[in-house]
Amino acid sequence: MKANKVVSYDPVYNGRNYGGTKPLIEERNLVVKARKGDHIHDSSGIRTLVTVRVYGTKARNYVSIWVHAPDDERGMSCAGHGLAGGYGYHRPSAAMQEALESAGIKLANRIDGVGDSAMDDALRAIAAHFGYSKAHIV
Repeated sequence: MKANKVVSYDPVYNGRNYGGTKPLIEERNLVVKARKGDHIHDSSGIRTLVTVRVYGTKARNYVSIWVHAPDDERGMSCAGHGLAGGYGYHRPSAAMQEALESAGIKLANRIDGVGDSAMDDALRAIAAHFGYSKAHIV
């Protein structure tokens, strides 16, 4: 599969924290080495660029995404949320596709229903969009 990329970034702050209302299934954080001028909260030199939380019930998944954009000309921070219901496909990636669109991020290749590796690839595409060549998902 060809690596994904961000084709448009029109930031919208439309995040939703489902914590307390839906069970948390997983959290993914895309971390990068901080650049000069990046705000970080400790002396590690590492900053979280993207946080994705997947919540779920037996019939539906919910995803919230927060992009903490660098403090430079490349863009502002954004956040979004999405959901996917039903059976027979990968609901977390479908809900993440909706969350990306909700946040104003358009990818070259849609990730809905494709799986965990497509979700990770989308996160790396966001890092590349902001000029971070090395990123890690934790």
